[in-house]
Amino acid sequence: QSSGIAEILLLNTNSTYSVKQNGNEVNTGTYKVTKTKSSYGGKVPGILFTNSRVTDSAAYFTLDNDSLFFSNDLIGTIGSGSRHYGRIK
Repeated sequence: QSSGIAEILLLNTNSTYSVKQNGNEVNTGTYKVTKTKSSYGGKVPGILFTNSRVTDSAAYFTLDNDSLFFSNDLIGTIGSGSRHYGRIK
């Protein structure tokens, strides 16, 4: 079921990001790509987001072709609370 919110995440090459919802900018800041050790001993890619309200908020992700999946789960799986973004070409 749709939430009615169209969200766009822009990750810029200068390590800044912005989030727009229904065309309105709702969040901006900087990011850094990292690797975190999972509970199974593997490496999970993550992004540390920093903005005026939050310092180093971690999000873990997987990439699948033109899809980016964020998960709150340290093992990098897709589950509840995950977000999906498709590449806009």
